[in-house]
Amino acid sequence: RREFINISELIEDVVEITSSKWKNESQGKGISIEVATEFTHEVTIDGNAAELREALTNLIINAVDAMPRGGRLKFRTRDEAMDGREAVRIDIVDTGQGIPREVQAQIFDPFFSTKGNLGTGLGLSITYGIITRHGGRISVESVPDEGTTFIIRLPAGSSVAGAAVVDEEIPFLPATILVVDDEPEIRDVLVEGLNEAGYKVTSVGSGREAITRLGLVHYDVVLTDLGMPDITGWDVVASARATQPAIILGLVTGWGETLDPRQVAESGVMFVIPKPFEVRRVVNDIKRAVQARARIAAPPPSSSPDANGRRAMGTDHDGAPHPPVTGGRGRHFRQCSPQRPGLPGTQPPRRPWPP
Repeated sequence: RREFINISELIEDVVEITSSKWKNESQGKGISIEVATEFTHEVTIDGNAAELREALTNLIINAVDAMPRGGRLKFRTRDEAMDGREAVRIDIVDTGQGIPREVQAQIFDPFFSTKGNLGTGLGLSITYGIITRHGGRISVESVPDEGTTFIIRLPAGSSVAGAAVVDEEIPFLPATILVVDDEPEIRDVLVEGLNEAGYKVTSVGSGREAITRLGLVHYDVVLTDLGMPDITGWDVVASARATQPAIILGLVTGWGETLDPRQVAESGVMFVIPKPFEVRRVVNDIKRAVQARARIAAPPPSSSPDANGRRAMGTDHDGAPHPPVTGGRGRHFRQCSPQRPGLPGTQPPRRPWPP
């Protein structure tokens, strides 16, 4: 749902919502984190307030986690041109540990985490997706042991509205999906829409049934309701992650505004879709998630001397090893003996080797 949003009010709202994290939790650890704001003037954009609130919340959580000994977090806004149109710039500045230069280019990649086993690596990726869907950009500047500044630029006024209604051209990759919801009407809508998009979909009406299926069948994606009468969507998420660690997790819920962002991030949930929803958005979120998982799973490029070649290790009949032989399209393999006495599985050639 798109609406006109006062950026200053949105930031103040997020600061208040997250006070349990940066204020209460920090004080419980015996440290102090100060949060300040500096707004030039009131700026309005056209966008989805819930999504932008989630993006800023992720950045606050990231900043607080980067200041284990306490520190200062500041939000600054100012006008700035972007692609020849008016825009608002939001700086989120912390005095934390900083991000090493060699990994700064990777921090928005899905599942990349600077926190080791303590984080899922999803928060910044989700934030990146939200900002880009609003026609904006996000970048980072960081100095180790000094702090980090995340810079967000968003089109001001109604200039983003036209771009936002254009359907995204997101490449399709096949996936198997398990839909979990106790409301038959919602299940039917999701199954029909996802089938039409080309996915193979199974649906169940309870969390308990979902957990049973997850123990028996492999799925690429689980899309689950949160509030169900037997067990909650959180239980389904935890079971899915335990039995199938690489699975993509999504929530469809009417409680999106009240979810604890930290719980969402730590659970491994990659996206949250508020009810009521548009099927198009569900499909696009799944497409993005499947694409991201495919990029993570892709093998690294070959480091061989000849990218189109082959590599073999040979031995002479006396058992002495030859150095590796490399080449493209088999042009050097005539050097290798096709038969070695006493070595099982080797046979003489069926036709003479080329001279």
